[in-house]
Amino acid sequence: MALCAGLLCAGSPALLGQSLKLDDPAPLRAGLNSATIDSFGGNQYWVLTVGPGKFTATFHFGGTQEGFNTGGRPNFFAGFKPKVDGTTLTHADFPGGSTWSGTATKASRLELAVTPAPGSLVRQTTSYTIEVTGAVAFGGAAGASAGPSPVGIYQIGIGGHVGIAKFTADGQITATTNETGTWKVFDEDSKSYVIVFAGTRYSLTYQPGRGFIDNNGYLTFKQTK
Repeated sequence: MALCAGLLCAGSPALLGQSLKLDDPAPLRAGLNSATIDSFGGNQYWVLTVGPGKFTATFHFGGTQEGFNTGGRPNFFAGFKPKVDGTTLTHADFPGGSTWSGTATKASRLELAVTPAPGSLVRQTTSYTIEVTGAVAFGGAAGASAGPSPVGIYQIGIGGHVGIAKFTADGQITATTNETGTWKVFDEDSKSYVIVFAGTRYSLTYQPGRGFIDNNGYLTFKQTK
């Protein structure tokens, strides 16, 4: 399957983070890693180093946060890249999540993927967490991305404002409505941003593939593909 490119999908019942690029995954951190997957935003990808020894990657998902609950579940996959000889990797689903357990014979690069619930014509966004325990090393892996940048094009969803906004790499915002603003990182770990748009200051959280949300979970700037 095309979604398995770069992943060893042995034992998966079907066919990831927050990187949206298969060839540029984001580094996983110690403890719970929280994110939201959007069926309109595509797959999400993570990476870390495991071994030598045993490890377990646990995935939990919650209810629909926006759109419709299609009754489907997001999927979670793991694989070594490159493949490591003499290793084991097994998969098991449970209500509300799944696990991948394995043993690496040496320190190895493990890639993780989360795919949204099926149904490309109906939008469903689902929150999830990933935690990897055992013989693991955090702090990034070779070739790991720092995570997606908010630079891009957005539909404006703030009350009283309509149109399209462009976030540029220099921290500036311009819009088709001739309104302007600025954006900057407040806290990188939590993906918190300070956005000033049309003279109003907003404290928002960036969710790759979706856009910026406020404290009530409302999508204020919807990222376009």
